[in-house]
Amino acid sequence: MYRLQSDALLTLVFVIVAASVQYVTAMSEDTSGGCAPVQYVTIGGEDTVRCCFTDGFYGVFWYKDSWATSALIKSTTKDGKSGPGYESGQYDIESDGTLVIKHVNFRDEATYFVSKFRSIDAGDREDYSITVNTKVEAASPHPVIIGCRSDDEICFAKVPSPSVLSCRVEGTRPSVSLEWMKRTNKGDANATTSSSITPDNNVVFTSFVTTIHVLEQESLLSLMVCKAEDPLDLLSKDETIVFLSKERNSLKDSTAITTYVEAGTEMELRCYTNTTHLKLWEFFPEAEGSDGGGDSEVILYTINLTETVTVNKIDEFRLDVNGSLLHDSIQTADEGYYVCTVDDFQTSYVTLHEVIVYVMPSPNRLVVEGCDATSYCTIDIRKEGKLTCILNRVRPKVELEWVVVDKDPAIKVEDVHTKETQNGDAYDITLKSNFSASFSAERRVTVECRVTGEYAWLFPFSERMDVLFLADPVTVTEEPPPGQIWILAIVIPILLIVGIVGIIAIYMLRRRCQEADTVDEEGVPLMPQEDVKKKKFISQLKQKYKILCDAFRPIPYIRDNWYCVDNIFVEVGTDIGNTVPGDESAHQSPLHHRLLAKNDPDGKTRKLIEGDPGYGKTTLSLQLVYDWCTSKGGSPVKDCEIVIFLRLRQMGGGKSICEAVREYILPRDSTFTVEDIMEMIQRSSGVLIILDGYDEYPEKNNLETDVNATIRRDMFPGVDVLLSSRLSCVPSSLIAPGTERIQLTGFDKAAQDQYLVKAVAGNDERKARVVKRQLEDNPILDDLCRVPLFFVLFAHMTSDDEKFHQIRSVTRLFKYILSCLHTHTKNKYIDSLQKIESMERDHQDLDRLAFEGLAGGGQDLIWEKKPMTEQLGVEFMNHYTEVGILVEEDQFYDIEYKREIRFYHRLFAEWYAAHHMASLIENASESGEYKEELEKFNPLELQYLFRFACGISDPAAKRIIAYLKDEGGCYDFAMLCGLENEGGDENLMELVHDFVSDRVVIADGDGRLFQRSSVQLIEIAIAKQLEMSALNLQESFASVDKSDWNLVLKTGLHLPLLKTLKELELTSKKREFSEEEFVEVLNYAARCDRLTSLSMIHCVIPMSVPAGLLPLKLKDITVTWWPQEMAYVWDINTNTWKGNKNTQLTAELYEQEIAKVRKM
Repeated sequence: MYRLQSDALLTLVFVIVAASVQYVTAMSEDTSGGCAPVQYVTIGGEDTVRCCFTDGFYGVFWYKDSWATSALIKSTTKDGKSGPGYESGQYDIESDGTLVIKHVNFRDEATYFVSKFRSIDAGDREDYSITVNTKVEAASPHPVIIGCRSDDEICFAKVPSPSVLSCRVEGTRPSVSLEWMKRTNKGDANATTSSSITPDNNVVFTSFVTTIHVLEQESLLSLMVCKAEDPLDLLSKDETIVFLSKERNSLKDSTAITTYVEAGTEMELRCYTNTTHLKLWEFFPEAEGSDGGGDSEVILYTINLTETVTVNKIDEFRLDVNGSLLHDSIQTADEGYYVCTVDDFQTSYVTLHEVIVYVMPSPNRLVVEGCDATSYCTIDIRKEGKLTCILNRVRPKVELEWVVVDKDPAIKVEDVHTKETQNGDAYDITLKSNFSASFSAERRVTVECRVTGEYAWLFPFSERMDVLFLADPVTVTEEPPPGQIWILAIVIPILLIVGIVGIIAIYMLRRRCQEADTVDEEGVPLMPQEDVKKKKFISQLKQKYKILCDAFRPIPYIRDNWYCVDNIFVEVGTDIGNTVPGDESAHQSPLHHRLLAKNDPDGKTRKLIEGDPGYGKTTLSLQLVYDWCTSKGGSPVKDCEIVIFLRLRQMGGGKSICEAVREYILPRDSTFTVEDIMEMIQRSSGVLIILDGYDEYPEKNNLETDVNATIRRDMFPGVDVLLSSRLSCVPSSLIAPGTERIQLTGFDKAAQDQYLVKAVAGNDERKARVVKRQLEDNPILDDLCRVPLFFVLFAHMTSDDEKFHQIRSVTRLFKYILSCLHTHTKNKYIDSLQKIESMERDHQDLDRLAFEGLAGGGQDLIWEKKPMTEQLGVEFMNHYTEVGILVEEDQFYDIEYKREIRFYHRLFAEWYAAHHMASLIENASESGEYKEELEKFNPLELQYLFRFACGISDPAAKRIIAYLKDEGGCYDFAMLCGLENEGGDENLMELVHDFVSDRVVIADGDGRLFQRSSVQLIEIAIAKQLEMSALNLQESFASVDKSDWNLVLKTGLHLPLLKTLKELELTSKKREFSEEEFVEVLNYAARCDRLTSLSMIHCVIPMSVPAGLLPLKLKDITVTWWPQEMAYVWDINTNTWKGNKNTQLTAELYEQEIAKVRKM
């Protein structure tokens, strides 16, 4: 053998020998040489072509495509690593000879050759050939059945027979083979299928499989399985099961078992239990159940084959061990038909229960008017009289009857009148009957009121009493003796004189009392005429307020269904904090009756209520007004003497507060002057002024107006003032010291539930459940419906519409809401359909008016009807007013009333203005043109204007997002706008890449919507295998969900397993992690494939952890604890923390550090 002195010569000789000899020693399945002949690497990240030369080597040379090319990368013990692949940073070689591909893409799919040199001798080598293929994991963890949610491993479907079933797997490389199987207790059987594979840019593939499913004639249930052949583990689970139920037109073929259950008690329904392979429990509401005409609601279903799996769809129900359906506390909303279907894969059996939920009356007895329940009752009646018997709060409806116990034929009971009144989920039954007697002598008769009819056995109540029929009075008529006549002639005049004198005396006495009352303790005369005047003023205020409070329309176009504010008002979440610097005493979610709690030394308050559009600022204000009008108990305003409520959008032209009261609140014919109003406000002991909508105030820039002076406390310093506005619209310099700022944070789950009960579903708990489940199924829609206005529109209008599952942005939600509004009107005017659709589509003039009204900060969104009609056209105006998008109002100016037009809500103005903005920006030739337009608006004040514009136009979105990213402090807002642009995938991916390239911070102070936006972008980055540089959860981390290894935020949002994240920081000030919590964090970190650093900041964590609990992969991650300024690094080998100069953290120093954390 020749001794070679350089790697270059070694390479040359190897190439010559390899070309002539054609080594193909590793092409068989034998992997004893250290390299598997066929290997896969994953696109989008770092991966390896594994060759384990564990016995050592002098050099390893890797080649791509051909032996004859120069080495892609090489490594020798003498010169280290080199080659063009190494120098480009794309390739590396591990210590055992394995090839590392840094950023795998589909072009890395090739044949690789490797030569291992045991020594410097050219002949002392082993040669291998490896076919390297690329792979991409599926977009979902398991096959997705069409019609099921993508995260359902087992789903339910009600289908006809036969029916088409389809299944797909998206985004894999190579493609995955799919097939449909029918699963029974005997195993899986192949089904006839039709499959296809569709390439996407020839990089990834979508596999699709379809089958025609036919249920056996006697079967109502079956199981089908979509199964993937997945040898490369591109899916987490290779199958998805669909539990199928045959559609049934009627339940009349089944005999119902009637079950009576008292409300609030446990219900148990038994099912046919000879077979338990498949079981399905369904619910039909009472109005729909018996004929099967309505859609059923699935309660739960069970699969019992090799193991038992139960899928529970309604949490209130559970399955007993014997297969019975249990409910711990049944309610009247649960009344209806319950169907249990079981199947043994040959025959189905159906058990039908009709459940009647009854409510025991309150009080638990019959009530007879005029009787005391504590003693036996007797009622006196002359020859004829009425008796009333009442049974309160009973369900179901019952009948009452009066009977004469001894059946006396001389007593008649007639003119029976029964009244049934709804009382919550029960009824008040009132029976009024006329009793008459045919005898004239006095007689006592026993009568009884009792429950009768179908449900009398449930309520065996009766009430006995006596009726005493009194004898007819005897009338004696006698003429007075002649001698008495002269006596009467004298007595009668005397009595008249005495009566007149008495009346005069009483009058004089009352007058003296009134004179005494007109002097107070200090002898100061009072003025009764002023009291009368004030009462009249207050009465006129309340007349107007009652009209305002009774005129709520949750859906704009419904004019015949008005709501009182008290019937729909629900507490929204709030954050409260004082404006005094350094005061951090904020607290969460106070009740609205605490809003006027005194926080000032002189006992007077200034409150600023802030919130985004649609968060209920005006509703909250009007609820306070309603409380005052009705003297509602517990309300902070019931004791106010005068409440002034003004909508600031009406107060243009520098109107004073008193002028506005005169013009907008008092009746046209009121005799009160502006001076009268001012005097009454100043002389009253308790006054509250509510100024609603400062963001719409036309005179914001005029600091000398009454409104601005009142906010500064330069005017009306002695009264309570409540100001509402959009966020950040009231300048800090205008806010008086001591003013408390209250931020509305929207509807939480409890508020949504309360609104559904109050204004939508009433006692129909099933309807409420449907709305809530749709929100749970669509987290994006769930987030959007934290805005009360969106939730109200959703709950009232289209909660049953399947299209709402597709909502992914505010733009799409609002577009669909408007579509529903127009559709309602179109259904009423079919003959004018084409014209209506044209007006729905073409609204450029309205867009321009809305844009101009919002531009420049003036935000003038009220127009006189006549000139506006001239611009828009009569038909257009009539249509948009009919739909409810525009609203007409009469406003009083000086000496006359004018008809004005405004939008139903400011969000509608932003929607139409956004169309004009998008058009201007899209068609602008230069950046200077559209930037000039954008500079007219404050993005944080008009966030929906910008978001709508991005969702309306892709080209405009790119320019708007670029503009926002260049503006200081608007990067997060640009992210929100980017999510609106659903159609612009390229733009969105660029945004995602920019977002995750820098450190991502999710802070506790961020709104849920901002947090959700961040989570969305992170999810996209993970799905696309984009590397995340760093993530800091700043006081927002709550826990680790071990079931899916998700990070749970305090807002309830979940972050998925961050496989591409490099650095994770958890900042949790003063939090003390238990050993279990800390180990969960470590286990989560160990599962993040690319994580190199974990930092725990400003918290307390255990000094050590049992070695058996530590994950092995933790050795690749640097774990750092930052209690304060000093950092400690975890040494996994010694299971200790080490500080500067590798010094070990002692128990004494550890106690000092955690003491510092607790004092932070």
